[in-house]
Amino acid sequence: MHFDLIKKYSITVKIIFSVLLIFVSLDLLFPIPLKKEFSKEIHAKDGTLLNAYLTSDDKWRLRTELDEVSPELIKAILEKEDSWFYWHPGVNPISIARAFYKNLTTGEIQLGASTITMQVARMLEPKPRTYLNKFVEIFRAIQLELKFSKKEILEMYLSLLPFGGNIEGVKSASYIYFDRPPDNLSLAQSIMLAVIPNDPNTLRLDRFNDDIISNRSYWINKFKQDRIFSSSDLKDALNEPIEKNRFPIPVMAPHFSQFIKDNFTGDILNTTLDLKLQQTAENLLKRRVNKLFYKGITNGAVLVIDNKSSTVVAYCGSADFYDKGSFGEVNGITATRSPGSTLKAALYANAFDRGILTPQMKFADIPTDFHGYQPENYDLKFYGNVTTEFALVNSLNIPAVKLLEQIGLNNFINFLDGCGFNQVQKQKRKLGLSMILGGCGTNLQELTGLFSAFAREGKLYPIQFIAGNQNQKSKQIFSDAASY
Repeated sequence: MHFDLIKKYSITVKIIFSVLLIFVSLDLLFPIPLKKEFSKEIHAKDGTLLNAYLTSDDKWRLRTELDEVSPELIKAILEKEDSWFYWHPGVNPISIARAFYKNLTTGEIQLGASTITMQVARMLEPKPRTYLNKFVEIFRAIQLELKFSKKEILEMYLSLLPFGGNIEGVKSASYIYFDRPPDNLSLAQSIMLAVIPNDPNTLRLDRFNDDIISNRSYWINKFKQDRIFSSSDLKDALNEPIEKNRFPIPVMAPHFSQFIKDNFTGDILNTTLDLKLQQTAENLLKRRVNKLFYKGITNGAVLVIDNKSSTVVAYCGSADFYDKGSFGEVNGITATRSPGSTLKAALYANAFDRGILTPQMKFADIPTDFHGYQPENYDLKFYGNVTTEFALVNSLNIPAVKLLEQIGLNNFINFLDGCGFNQVQKQKRKLGLSMILGGCGTNLQELTGLFSAFAREGKLYPIQFIAGNQNQKSKQIFSDAASY
């Protein structure tokens, strides 16, 4: 009896096994092409989009995650495009049979029967619409369903939908057409974004025409008929005006955004920047530079670090990024500049740790010749015998040069190199005692990191720019006592 049963179903088993074998072979030979490049996004600590950048093929293609999109938009898209999305295996056999019959009887392609998964396959691998390519789409759709969750597939779909011109993905369209993130759309705007991809170049909102109104009205009435949304909400959506607009993608903290883009990988970069502190720093810097303009000062830069975590909370590379006359586009935080007298604090702390200096030790602040080098104080005065504390607080030059000579130029250069002062290390063969008075090159980022060590008991932590990446090892560059 068992033999007869096996014999009876052997052909069916062989067919199933053969189909599976063919599918696995094709899957190995023709993997899913997932190499779509997305625009790089820079976000502030609170999630606000600071900036985004075109892809290499000049597209605004912002990767979209489900929790970034309003529930109304997701519901409108699913009801319009694929109401069985969460139940089918990537292909809807009933829709395919209906479309095949309709197209066969009319002699032309009127129905596509593409599920959302099949549309993702087509967007990942665009091909002319033929029956052969439809079978390729079906194969690709099954591949996608086996490799990705429904959530991941829907996120791919939302990220790749065309919205006219170089706009792809609902997040890009939301910012460019409505100047807002996709979780802050009205119902009318959500329905509009669900409609545009059917004919993106005709229905794009930066080229207003009657087709936009009629298409949106059709789907609002269809949703009303099918009771997808409440009648009152749909009535408001129908009365909401459609405005012809194309807004620019947000551009905030431009120097910071460019720095993050150039130095970190990933499509969506969530940073530590505090937007309120950033705006405060920008305003203070601009006002300060304006006050000093009569002294010939036309620019400045500000880097603010939270000393508790070494995270960057404000980053202003110039007083005005768009002021070309003052070279506003140059990032003053990473640009090599003279440190002035700012390295004196590190020199004194290093001397404390070497045991060759105490706060009350005396220095002779008198005219001194260092092998032909004769430094002077800023006010051109000499103060005679002064304490270490007085010399440092008043930034006297001659005691600092004496101390550098005593510690040893190379020893101090190596110390700074260990603190991440790359330009000092590159210039070490050209440097002399004047380096402690600004005769060397460094940048604001290196200096700010160094000074943050004084607030952290002498421990130097790497400056953090990316949120959630703060478990970094420290380096003890000063003792707790020297820092104090």
